Amino acid sequence: MALHLLTLFFKVGYILPITPLLSSRPSILRKIYCILIFVILTTGAFFTIQSRNFYRNTFFMKQFFLYANDLIVLALIFHVIVVYNFWQNQQWKKFLARLEISKKMTDFGQNRRYLSKIPCWTCFVAGHVVFTLITSYGIVIWFQIEGLLVLKRITVSTAEYINFFYLLLLCHLVYMLLKQYRGVNKTLVAYATQRQGFPDDVARVTGYVICYLKETTDMFNTLFGWPVFLIIFHTVLLLLIYVFVMVTQDESYEALSLHICITAFTMFMTSLYLVMCDKVSQESQKTVSLTYKLRWSWQQVSHSQKQELYEFTNLVVLNSPVFTAAGFFRTGKFTIIEILATVSSTLVILLQFNNK
Repeated sequence: MALHLLTLFFKVGYILPITPLLSSRPSILRKIYCILIFVILTTGAFFTIQSRNFYRNTFFMKQFFLYANDLIVLALIFHVIVVYNFWQNQQWKKFLARLEISKKMTDFGQNRRYLSKIPCWTCFVAGHVVFTLITSYGIVIWFQIEGLLVLKRITVSTAEYINFFYLLLLCHLVYMLLKQYRGVNKTLVAYATQRQGFPDDVARVTGYVICYLKETTDMFNTLFGWPVFLIIFHTVLLLLIYVFVMVTQDESYEALSLHICITAFTMFMTSLYLVMCDKVSQESQKTVSLTYKLRWSWQQVSHSQKQELYEFTNLVVLNSPVFTAAGFFRTGKFTIIEILATVSSTLVILLQFNNK
């Protein structure tokens, strides 16, 4: 079911276009369309900033963070529209093919496919409903201030949707990896609890699956490392900017509630992805624990079989999955604390300079 939901992601991504066309190589018309959309979004972003003089009355440090956030968003748009469609189309195909193969490796006939539809589709629909409500609320507020000039903010809303779309897609892909590691652990639990002879191929077959999943995770990091880095950077800057505005400026109740909704939703989506990464790592640690349990469960084995179990444990430890942001740092639950710490410390500095 999880693979079927990816089809919906690609249908939406094909329109914008923020995901590559997987059925064939991109045609000339497709490339022209990608460039056209990128130029429209980039031009619209610059036009919106200049026409509204967003940063005219802000001091230099706040200006720096505001412009940095704009550049981060434009870099994300460039990567998902231009880089993915022009240069990484084949990498997408290879990654999704590996994901499907690894799913077959770890699918042991569980009759829970109907139940698995609920969290996948619920997250997809609920996420879009919340994003639509927040965006609509923001448009209503800005319409009261600017009138029809609010149409200029369409490009800003589109850029924010791209950020949201990829957070949702990344969460779904990591969730698929999590289910596959859980499938491996379920098999190891079955082997550890049975007492009828030692299956000679259990270590070799499971070890191969573990290595395959590790390679799939590494390919995930290679393919999505830069978007993850840009999204986390954007989250930090967005939190910093909105919290600073809420603390230092007198705003209406509507504007304040809008800022709270945006910051809370952005932080929630980013945290959800980071927690999912951490859950995969935890599941891998369970795999290591189960290999030790296999040693204790299978005492009546030959010396060669016992040695194979020791080597199997070492293989699992060496092939534990690690999620990174473009190789700069690891991602997990601890990253949430690092984001909050960065925002808090930088906010203190901004407030001190603002008071001066």
